[in-house]
Amino acid sequence: MGNLTMLFFTLVSLVTTIAAKVDGKVASLAPAIPSESEAVNLNRIGVETKKHFEVHSAMKMNWYDALVYCKSRHYDLATVRSEEENYQLLVALQKAGIPTGTTWIGGTRLSSAQEEFFWITDGRPVNNEYVNWQPGEPNNGNAHNERCVEYFYDPNDYHESNVAWNDQACASENYFACEYFTTY
Repeated sequence: MGNLTMLFFTLVSLVTTIAAKVDGKVASLAPAIPSESEAVNLNRIGVETKKHFEVHSAMKMNWYDALVYCKSRHYDLATVRSEEENYQLLVALQKAGIPTGTTWIGGTRLSSAQEEFFWITDGRPVNNEYVNWQPGEPNNGNAHNERCVEYFYDPNDYHESNVAWNDQACASENYFACEYFTTY
């Protein structure tokens, strides 16, 4: 990872720590749920984990605030690494009754000049695994300021083929999805 990426992760960690201290009740009540990297480590030693999505339909936030909100609950912004997870998130959106077609997920890039998007959870490239960009995306539209990934779907037509990703300006306000893991 480059210096800019490491700086970004350091700043996210610092903001998360500050948010947890400011809102101690939320942080202290949140269960200690393994992150994706911790879940992978648990899986390696034979402990099974399951990924869950928590979709927030009562509030909209910009991408950065959504990230801090998820982190304050010991969650991450959602990653979609397989067709199965894509479907799982679609079901969570349906159950939450999201009235619009866009929801923040954890893909980002640090600058408009940076070509590659990565998952904020672990820095792995978004295009390294399952990808589901809308045709022509990412296009870095909006005055070349589209650095965050939103999950787009047609709320009137819930078919997997109508679910895709779009790059969007991080300052836009969207619903958002957090992810967390449980053991079983």
